[in-house]
Amino acid sequence: MKIVHLVAFFQPELGYEEYYTALKQVQMGHDVSVITSRRPFPYSSVKKITRSRNLDYNYEFKNINGIKVYRLRCIFALYDFLILYGLRSLLKKLQPDIVHGHDARSGFTAMGGAHKNIGYKYILDQHEYSVPTSPLLKTGYFLLNKHFCRYAYKRAEKVISATRQTTEFLIDFYKLPRSKIAELTLGADTDKFYFDKKARNKIRDKMNIGKDETVIIFAGKLEKIGMFPKKVELLINAFSEVNKDHPAKLIIIGSGDEDYINELKSLVKKLKIKNRVHFLDFQPQEKLREYYSAADIGVWPAQATMTIIEAMACKLAIVIPDRKTVRHLVSYDNGYLFPPEDGKKLTEKLSSIVKDHNKLNQMRKNSEKAVKNELNYDAITKKVVEIYKKCLA
Repeated sequence: MKIVHLVAFFQPELGYEEYYTALKQVQMGHDVSVITSRRPFPYSSVKKITRSRNLDYNYEFKNINGIKVYRLRCIFALYDFLILYGLRSLLKKLQPDIVHGHDARSGFTAMGGAHKNIGYKYILDQHEYSVPTSPLLKTGYFLLNKHFCRYAYKRAEKVISATRQTTEFLIDFYKLPRSKIAELTLGADTDKFYFDKKARNKIRDKMNIGKDETVIIFAGKLEKIGMFPKKVELLINAFSEVNKDHPAKLIIIGSGDEDYINELKSLVKKLKIKNRVHFLDFQPQEKLREYYSAADIGVWPAQATMTIIEAMACKLAIVIPDRKTVRHLVSYDNGYLFPPEDGKKLTEKLSSIVKDHNKLNQMRKNSEKAVKNELNYDAITKKVVEIYKKCLA
């Protein structure tokens, strides 16, 4: 099968869903291309990572692990909304069976629905689950993004929803019929994320972590404001309480807002837990796997992300906010939910899990098992390909 993915920003080094899906399809024997821009994600934290690692996307073509990546010139850009030059002519040249667009809000991916007369079926996947709340982004959404989304949904044979919350948004806001939506969760690449016992011992020795000490970890962009504030101060305060009765260590991994990071470090100093908390900069996937393996519990205090599944793959119990986007991830008896941004409840859940090592160890095993059985991109990509086949039939 000849498959083309349309992605506004394609950065394989960051390991997002569109890369893993394309990679697994190559491994299944399909002819896979990605058409994208020459730009990184327009978010400040991602730009910083791109600069620090000298990542260059200003090229026309490159083969990346069997994925043929074409980068088109941008003729219009407004934050994460792009129009690229040359899409139709490239699609005519590639003659795909399936064009799979990722997030119609970007404008460019929605245009995959405009060229179906070339002879392909158009599939769209969507992760959005609400209208932006900030006045500026909300205005842009209603003036621009919404119309491209509506057009793309109309032209798509099938819309793949990443979460239950996304499904409800598509039905309630865009009035899509339920029959047009296929709900598939995101997953982890188990070739890159898995429990590494050797790395666990190495990291814990390096960081002077006792054999019986519980290690709590957070990984993500460190942002105080914006669309996805992380509220890591809630985790630090909760950890300081838990640590009084059950000695533990906290690892915070991520880059982002330097002022916010300094605020967090000042809070750690104020709470007198500086020797119990480790701050680390952004880590590449192979190193992140090692740190996840060294820890016992993964915590996301406010905005939960799909990096949770990568942590689960590395045998971590999870404590996450009770949001529709990620609620299903604790259905394996592998962690706890707490009301979003409720520091008191977060402390209670953390305390409960830290003091019962038998329960903690069982939760860790359950997380690992859930990813091996269901929440991995091998299994998920097979389901995506089945959707393609039904649409072609």
